[in-house]
Amino acid sequence: MLDFFDEKYKTEPARRVIQFGINDDPKGAYTTVKGDSENWSAVVNNKAQQNLQFIPVDHNIQIKHEGQDQSMCDGMVYNEDRSWIAFIEIKDKRADWKTKAKQQLESTIKIFKENHDISQYKYRYAYAVNSRHPNFQYSEAVSMQNFYSKWRFHLCYQRKIDPK
Repeated sequence: MLDFFDEKYKTEPARRVIQFGINDDPKGAYTTVKGDSENWSAVVNNKAQQNLQFIPVDHNIQIKHEGQDQSMCDGMVYNEDRSWIAFIEIKDKRADWKTKAKQQLESTIKIFKENHDISQYKYRYAYAVNSRHPNFQYSEAVSMQNFYSKWRFHLCYQRKIDPK
């Protein structure tokens, strides 16, 4: 069994701030409160000031499939009582980013569901974020509904994350 919450994985200290950012670099995803929120790839609006925990997934939780590293999303964030969870994939591309982001989210969610009971999470989200298109406006209703039907996670193409 693979435990995403195992202490052997890098985990950031929990945050209980109104707003923080999530960025990605070659070493992996991380959270920040420094700088202007316009420069963050994803923005977590924690209006209720819940205790939120961020765990980088890519470059941290390594999964092998047929000898190759499994493609995983950049990170996950969840609240203290584990009633809300979100997986986040950050892209920095002008074109053809949605398919790859969705695949990485699906891969991570599949592995997570195989190893954890998702029923404890009342609110489940998957965010595909593109730092070059922070205000993505195109309708993806069919894709989002299909994603939910298959994975039981709400797929969102946006940079603003609002914990429940």
